[in-house]
Formats: sequence, C-alpha cells, structure tokens
Amino acid sequence: MKVLFITNELLNSCGVSNHLYYLLPELKKLPNIEILLLCGGGDAVDKFKELSIPIIVDAKFNHKYRSIKRYLFALLCLYRLIKNNNIEIIHSHNHYAASIAFYASKITKTKTILTNHGLFPEVGILNHYLADNIVAVNNHIYDYIISNKFADNLKVRLIRNGVPLSGLNKSRNKKIKFLAASRLVKGKGIDVFIKAVSLLPANYKERAEFYFAGKGELEDALLKVNKNLKEPVIFLGEIKNLKDELMKYDVFVFPSISEEGFPIAMTEAAFAKNLIITSTFRGLEPIFDKNEDGLIFRINNAVDLADKIKYAIDKFPKLTGLVEAFYIKVIELFDLQRMVTEIVKLYTEIL
Repeated sequence: MKVLFITNELLNSCGVSNHLYYLLPELKKLPNIEILLLCGGGDAVDKFKELSIPIIVDAKFNHKYRSIKRYLFALLCLYRLIKNNNIEIIHSHNHYAASIAFYASKITKTKTILTNHGLFPEVGILNHYLADNIVAVNNHIYDYIISNKFADNLKVRLIRNGVPLSGLNKSRNKKIKFLAASRLVKGKGIDVFIKAVSLLPANYKERAEFYFAGKGELEDALLKVNKNLKEPVIFLGEIKNLKDELMKYDVFVFPSISEEGFPIAMTEAAFAKNLIITSTFRGLEPIFDKNEDGLIFRINNAVDLADKIKYAIDKFPKLTGLVEAFYIKVIELFDLQRMVTEIVKLYTEIL
C-alpha cells in the first residue's frame, strides 16, 4: 500500500513532528508499505531527510500562509501527486492538510485519515475533523469528538503516541536539574515556569538549576522577561533531540495552559526517569495520577508551581517511587510497536 503523510511543518520543538519521526522509520521497515511525506516547511526537514524517507516541501500546505488561492492550488497539487504516485491512503496530521486531502480524495477515491493531536477552538472556516477516519491520541480527544458528534465511533479510534525506549545509563546530578521545554508559543506556559522560579527563596535556588528550551514566536518576549530576573533561568535555545537531552535532567516541568493530547515530551521525560511536575491541563487524565505518577500544580498558577518545585527539592530522594511508577505506566501505554501495529491494522481495514 502507498501512504502519503501530510503535516503542517516539521519542527524540532513539536510533538506532532516527534510522533512522525518515531512512526515513519518503523513503517519504512515493513515490506508492504511505501511512504511519502509532504510538509509545508519547518526547521526539522533536514533531520527527517536523514531517515531516507522521500519528502516534498511545499509552502502551499503551510497553515501559516493559508489563503483561498493557496488552498485551491494546494488541492490541485495534491490531486496530481496522488495520481502520479498511485497513493491509496492520505494520513494527515493537522486539520488544514486534512481538509485539502479530503476534497482531493473525492476525485481520486483515496482513503483519508486524520490523526488529531489536540483540541482546538471551534473557529475559522475549515472543519477540524474532516476525514474518512479519525485517530485520537488520547481518551479526552476521543470522547470530545464522539460527544460532540463530529464523527461516529466507527470512524474514530484511540491510538496512543508511541515513543522508543531510552537507554537508562543515568546518574543523578549533585544539584537537582529542572527543565521545561516546548515550542515558545502562546498556551505552553513557559512564562509561568520562569515566574515560578523567580518566586523561589535563595536557599532553594542554591540547591537546584533551572533551564528552559525551545523556539517560537514568543522567544524574544520570554527572553526579555527572563533577563529582567535577578537570577534568570538558563535558556538552552532549541533542542533538536529532547529525548536524549532529558537524560541529563532530574525533573521535567510541563506548565501548559492549553488543550493537549498527552504530550510526547512528558512521555519522553518519563522514559528518561525524570520526576514530572505538570499543570492540570485538559488531557492529563486519565493517564497521569497526582497520587501515583508525579506532582501537579493548578494551571496558570506560578505560586502553586513554585510550591511544587520547593517540595521536589526538599523531598527528591523520597519521590523516586513516583518516577518508577510513571516509567512503568508509560512503557505499557506508549509502546512504539503497539502504535505501529494499530496504525497498520487501520490501513489494512480501510483498504
């Protein structure tokens, strides 16, 4: 079978891109699947080219540059691409690409799939759930789609993101090292983390180190806020391989104030045996339990996050049970081969 993947941009600091980075090499190993990747650009294109997967970069498929004219040209371009490559399945990973794919498929009779990685405000012209089949990466996304009747349960299935297991040759640091990492965009809450660190008493700052990393439209604003602190958080810039970088840290902080699927970054942090401190973002349950898996602070609340950071510093040796419990859980829930098997099963069924 020939499968075309479409995504908005390939980015180093992006859960959707990481999902594809783990999935596509596994599919490539299978003898009965040929894959082609189409994207609208991004800073991780070269990293994906190293996977020896055919990639087409076309800005017409970038949501950032959308217009009616570009949409129509993208539709024509996709039609030709499907016909020239005998594409049987189009697997989209954002709603803009899925919309273009859906209408192209009506002419070509191609099957369409949309993997929905998060929830978005119901604004704009385009339907956010336009595909023959929809994959939800988390329970609350699945429930949301069904309860709002965007699709029936025969069209929607739950397939969790899979992440390859990290090596565990890890030693603890003399000072506890905290890391928050994400795209530096609205809703990710990195400013909440920076403010929380600024609220810590000096004796706590002496016992720990604090870092944040990423790239995005709010980078300059966040750096300015951070620079104005008496003791700023260390900014690492963009991390191209977060999975390996996390092995250097003890605590991963996820301060999101957005709707999320279950973030790949949190899964990677668990595989690296980091203690997780996370906001109460929608999507946390039913995966993460505050009594069993890590520490939770109230969303968009820097004071509460500062309290959890202090607690982690004071009690860190006694919190290893939480780290081990969540590590075992993510191995079970986010197994890479299980994800691949379920996706291939979906492909086979719809053909």
